[in-house]
Amino acid sequence: MEEIDLEELRFRTDEIGGFLIAEKNEPVSSETIDYLNEETGGWAAALRLAGLTGVKPRQKGRQHAHRREIYHYLASEVLDNLPAELADFVLSTSVLDFMTPEICDYFLERADSYEILDSLEEQNLFTVAGDGETYRYHHLFREFLQSRLGEKKSTLLQKAGSCYLQAGYPVRAVECFLDSGDFAQAVVAVENVAATMLLRSRWQTVRRWLQTIPQEIKDERPRILLFEGAVSLNSGQLRRAEALIRQAAQGFSANGERDGIFQTKLYL
Repeated sequence: MEEIDLEELRFRTDEIGGFLIAEKNEPVSSETIDYLNEETGGWAAALRLAGLTGVKPRQKGRQHAHRREIYHYLASEVLDNLPAELADFVLSTSVLDFMTPEICDYFLERADSYEILDSLEEQNLFTVAGDGETYRYHHLFREFLQSRLGEKKSTLLQKAGSCYLQAGYPVRAVECFLDSGDFAQAVVAVENVAATMLLRSRWQTVRRWLQTIPQEIKDERPRILLFEGAVSLNSGQLRRAEALIRQAAQGFSANGERDGIFQTKLYL
């Protein structure tokens, strides 16, 4: 049998209108089609729910109701029908922005993640394979799964951050640590990757990270203050940049960090 590409099973933008007209028997605006294409990624199950619930752009209250109905569908028709071990797998790994078999094995302390991820994709269970044996859940499915985690979400995010670090994905690790509220690990991860990020002109990402970290924690980390000073300098906040870099220099001096002191002199 000829192999069918999963992408071929998704609706293109021009096909979504026809699908929804068939479901609702009434015209659908191009604005609604574009919104639903972005929201569902062309997945037929999510599109059918959208057609039945009648969600439209800018109808915020209706969008929330639409999400609730999708979540109900995913709970009753998908998650509750999975074997317990598989349900636990998808719930736990929902905190991962992307997955590889190796990351999942390390994350869940198991050795069969490749087979599970491959099976999820083959069954079209809201899972899509990318390049290099990477997998992602459809964002609606992932949001739904995370809504079921409760207090476990923070702990899982912390563990995900450690797994991403171990696998060589420090940027994803920072995001996980910040999302979990583990600022102690987050600042260490930021200190290790921010310089590379700034060299790649990822100023906005580093700025967002620094804005998330509480000020009292930043005040104790001169390297974080130096990065914040550099970001402020880049955005034209010269006085703030100078104050932060001088504060960083004082911290480096108190800690006897000669390399840090030298770096601050490059700015002052």
